[in-house]
Amino acid sequence: MAARCSTGSGGVAPEIGAAALALSVAQRPVVQAFLDEREVERRHLVVALSGAHAYGFPSPDSDVDLKCVHVAPIGAVLALEAPPSVADRIEVRDGVELDYGSNEIGAVLTGVLRGNGNYVERLLGGFALRASPDLASLAPLVRANLSQRFYRHYHGFASGQRKAAEESCTAKRVLYVLRTALTGAHLLRTGEVVTDLTALAGPYGLDVTALVEAKSRGERQVLDASAAASARGLMDAAFRVLDVALAESSLPEHPVDPGAFDAWLLATRARSLPIVRPVRRALDVRRDTILLVVGGSRAYGLARAGSDVDVRGVAIPPAPYLHGLAHKFEQAEGDAMAVFADTLSDEERLVSGATRLEGTVYDVRKFLTLATESNPNILDVLFCRDDEVRVCTPLGARLRTARDLFVTASARHTFAGYAAAQLKRIQGHRRWLLTPPTHAPTRAEYGLPESTLLPREQVGAAEAAIRKQLERWDLDTNGLEPAGVVALQTAIARSLAEIRTALGFESDDGMKWLAAARVVGLDANLIHVLQKEREFDGASRQWRHYLQWKTERNPARAALEASHGYDTKHAAHLVRLLRMGREILETGRVWVWRGPGGAADADELRAIRDGAWTYDRLLEEVSREEAALAAIMAGRRFVVPAAPDRVAIDTLCQDLVEDALSAS
Repeated sequence: MAARCSTGSGGVAPEIGAAALALSVAQRPVVQAFLDEREVERRHLVVALSGAHAYGFPSPDSDVDLKCVHVAPIGAVLALEAPPSVADRIEVRDGVELDYGSNEIGAVLTGVLRGNGNYVERLLGGFALRASPDLASLAPLVRANLSQRFYRHYHGFASGQRKAAEESCTAKRVLYVLRTALTGAHLLRTGEVVTDLTALAGPYGLDVTALVEAKSRGERQVLDASAAASARGLMDAAFRVLDVALAESSLPEHPVDPGAFDAWLLATRARSLPIVRPVRRALDVRRDTILLVVGGSRAYGLARAGSDVDVRGVAIPPAPYLHGLAHKFEQAEGDAMAVFADTLSDEERLVSGATRLEGTVYDVRKFLTLATESNPNILDVLFCRDDEVRVCTPLGARLRTARDLFVTASARHTFAGYAAAQLKRIQGHRRWLLTPPTHAPTRAEYGLPESTLLPREQVGAAEAAIRKQLERWDLDTNGLEPAGVVALQTAIARSLAEIRTALGFESDDGMKWLAAARVVGLDANLIHVLQKEREFDGASRQWRHYLQWKTERNPARAALEASHGYDTKHAAHLVRLLRMGREILETGRVWVWRGPGGAADADELRAIRDGAWTYDRLLEEVSREEAALAAIMAGRRFVVPAAPDRVAIDTLCQDLVEDALSAS
C-alpha cells in the first residue's frame, strides 16, 4: 500500500499524473488554472488532493477538495502584523466546485508534532497535485517524527463523523468514518499515510463495495434499514482495528526529533533573507538589545536620592526566535536585567546594587505593537531624553528617529486609561485606609451553605453560556478611527452608568452579568445562587488583596497614605498621565521629562507626591483634565493623526529585523 505520489529531487513530484487521474477530464484544466492563480498569492510547498477523490469514492457531484501547505515570505513572517496563517476559498468555476484551504508551514509542522492527521496527510498522503522541491527534504523528517499522538486525532475525528452518521446514515458519512479510522490504524501500524479507503479496506477485513457503489449514485442518499445496520457493523469493526493498531503500534509515544523541524524551517526561511549568514542560535539579551533607557521617576525628572532604577528596552532576537518553532521570546525582565549593570551611571549602579535592577526588554514586534497602541511606558522609551539612553545601536537610533510614527490620537484612550487604573487603585486603598475589613468573608454572610450544592457541571455550563452572551455584546470597533472609538466608548459608558445608577447596581459588570444570565434563559433560582457565589468570590478576592497590600506595601508609602488618606505617589503619576495625554493631542509632543526644558511641572508633581493636594483637590483635577480631553476629541482639535500609519510601521519592523538578522 505505497503512497501514490512521492517527491524526488526535481522541481515537481514525478507521479503528479497519478494524483491528477483521480479528477475527471473536465475538472483537470479548471483545477490547474485555479491553482495558477493561487500560486501568485502564496508559494505552495504542496497542493494535495483531498476529500472523496483522494479517499477512493468520488461521485459525479463531489467537489474538488484542495488542501495545501504554503511557505510565507520572510517579510511576512517578520512583519509586525503577520498575514493570516490560513487561506480559504470556495467557488464554483465552469461547473466545478472548488474547496481550497492552505495553512502556513510553521503552523503545519507544529500540528504534526501534536498529532494532527490533516496536516500529515497533506505532506505524506500521496495525492500531491503540485509539490515544491523543499518537500523532498521535509518528508523524511515528518516520517521520523510520526508518533502515537495521531491516534487521538483519528479516533476523535472518526467519532465525530460517526455521530453525524448516526443522525443521518448516508453512504458518504459512513465511508468517511471508515476512511478516517483505517487511515489512522494504518499509520500507527506501518508509519505510512494512505487515505484511499478502497486500498485499505480489504487488507483490514472490511468490504466497502456496496457503500462505494451507493455513494457513487449520490452524496445525500440515505441508506435503508438493512444497509444502515450493516454500516454500523463496519464502523464498529473499523474502531476495533484502530484501537488494536494503537496497542500494537511500533511508533514512539511522542515525536523523537522535533528539533529537526526547527532546523529545516529556519534554513528554508533564511534563503529568502537579503544576506544569508550563519544563524546565531542562542538568545543573548545584552547583545540583542538595540535600545535601552532608564525609565520611571528618573526619566520624568521626579527622582530623589536613592530612587529605584528601572530600565526599559527593545531587543531583536536571533532567527530561531523569530521564524522557527522551538524558541519563543516576548520579553525579558527581573533578574535578566542584571546584564545591563555596566551601562548604568555610577550612582545608578550603586542604587541598583543595594536593591535590584528592575525593568523589561521587549521583543521588537511586541514593542512596536504596544507603541502602535500609544502605550505610555513604551512611548517613554522612544521619547525620553538622550540623557536617559543607556544602550543605542544603529538600529536603536533608527527606531528613535522614527518615533513620531507612534504619536496619534489613540493617546487619549491609553493615557487616560492608565490614569483611570491609577485612580481605581487609589480609591481601593483609600477604602482600606478609612474602613479596613476586619475578617475574611464567610459563605454564611452571603446566605450560602458551607459548600455549594450546585453540581460543578451545571455551574460550568451556566457560566459558559453567560460568558458567550457577554462576548456577543462586545463592541466591534474594527475599522473605526481611534477618536471615534473613544467617543463611542465614552458615550456607552455614560449611558451604562446612568442605567446602572437607576437600577441600583454597584458596577457595570454586575449589571451586564445579570442581564446576560436572564437573556440565556437561566432559572431565577439558579441566577440568585450564582450571583451570591460571585459576590462571595469577589469579597474573598478583595480580602486576599487587602492582606497582600497591608503586608507588602513600602513603609514610606504607607506613611504617606496614613498621613494624607490616599496614595499620593499614585496621584502624582495619575496627574502626569492625564497631562501627557492632553499635551500629545494639543501639541504633538511627548513630554517625558517634566523638569526644566521639558513640561516644567516636576515641582508640582513632586508636591502632589508629598501630599500637597487633598483627595478632593485630586478628584477636581482629574475631572478637569478628563473634560479637557473629551472636548479636544469632540471638537477634533487634536493635531496628531487619528490613527497610526500601520504600513509604515510594518515596513519599519521588517527593515529592522532583516537588518539585524543579516548582521548576525
